[in-house]
Amino acid sequence: MNIQELKKLMADSGDVGAGGAGFPSSIKLSEGADTLIINAYETHVFEYETEYEKELPRIRKKKEKELKIAEEKAKENQKRELKEEQKKEQIEDLKEEQIEEQQIEEQQIEEQREEIVLRAAEE
Repeated sequence: MNIQELKKLMADSGDVGAGGAGFPSSIKLSEGADTLIINAYETHVFEYETEYEKELPRIRKKKEKELKIAEEKAKENQKRELKEEQKKEQIEDLKEEQIEEQQIEEQQIEEQREEIVLRAAEE
């Protein structure tokens, strides 16, 4: 592997120095370095987090909160729709009851009228 291939590999991998600043190693090499010295003696493995990885728990928490809010709104909408449907059904039931009561009243009036006619005819 030549130095150009190594520079590309390091740039593609996102490798950074372990000095704490997170400076990309590929940029260091792009300044005209023709030799790379690698310290292979160190035995500890360092780990770094990208800004995204650091923010990931906060992002997940935010998304979970947004999802919970959306679910609560959906439940509220369902409850409201159910109540509206129940109100419509109650109104229809009341209308039917009124119609039945009106028909009963009309029937009673008709019966009273027939009774009056019968009494008048008997006299």
